Amino acid sequence: MSKSRKSRKKSRRPNLSPLSLLRPRLDGLWGSPDWPAKEDAARQGDLTAVTKGVKPIDFLPVMLRAYTATSPAARASLDQTMPAWLEANGHGDDLQTILERHLLDPEETKTAIAWLQAMGVDASSLAEEKSTFYRAFLGEDDLGSQGVYIFFWYANRRRNRVKGLSLLIDYNPPWEGAVKDGILFPQRSPEDAIREFVDMWPDRRVELEDLDPVEAKKTLIELFMTNREAGVRLHRDVAVMRNEIARHILSLPDGPDTPPFTLDDFDELAREGKRAEEIMHFEQTVGRRVRLPDGEEMLVIGADQDDDLFDNVTIQARSQNR
Repeated sequence: MSKSRKSRKKSRRPNLSPLSLLRPRLDGLWGSPDWPAKEDAARQGDLTAVTKGVKPIDFLPVMLRAYTATSPAARASLDQTMPAWLEANGHGDDLQTILERHLLDPEETKTAIAWLQAMGVDASSLAEEKSTFYRAFLGEDDLGSQGVYIFFWYANRRRNRVKGLSLLIDYNPPWEGAVKDGILFPQRSPEDAIREFVDMWPDRRVELEDLDPVEAKKTLIELFMTNREAGVRLHRDVAVMRNEIARHILSLPDGPDTPPFTLDDFDELAREGKRAEEIMHFEQTVGRRVRLPDGEEMLVIGADQDDDLFDNVTIQARSQNR
């Protein structure tokens, strides 16, 4: 084989980054029966070698995930070795940064805090489960036709950045006050989020009221229960908010009259009932049903214009999330 052909053959080999290889290497290292029996200095040397070429902010979450999957004996040896290794290499600040960015699940968070405490770091503030609630709003237009539910949560531990979501409510049949559509807001400072996504609503003839955490949770559950009663499945744009809703809203405290509602209920609403997208397509292409003052329903033929209440905000937020 010529030298040029050998060169071409070598170039076809995948060029894998150290990060992509880290998890299998950790699994192999910690899964070895010899690992727990090694001297602490040898284990620290292994950790340094296996993480070479990877930034701490990248390898620490991988190590914590691998830790939860390894054997009890390996975890016990790591609990002895990791704090000294982290401190010797100056990775304590990186671990705190990862915790502040909410990059870990509860079990990984517990392990990270234990390692920091073993290093002598006061991790009490990191261990506290603080509510992420910032502000929430509910309002409807002056015709009583459509409404909006808005919820913001803190996106970092410094509480100087927020994210949010907004749900469109339709009081006409067949919705009858159910959630129609939804959008996620991009990260902003608290002040910018209110200015961009809340302050415009009075100009659209929608008066908003502030909701406290208990009211915000109760209101959302009642909206979802209306979807169930109306037989309308959650729009796919709302269904994908499952994790945000679970973490930031359903975790809020209950009031004395908060209806019971679980993630199983949410999942049921996301898969059962008439598809919201089908109803909206009919309204946008044929016509929509409205309720008259005497309670009777009437079909208004023609393209639906009422969703203009929500469309400008939807376009703005979705373009910023790309």
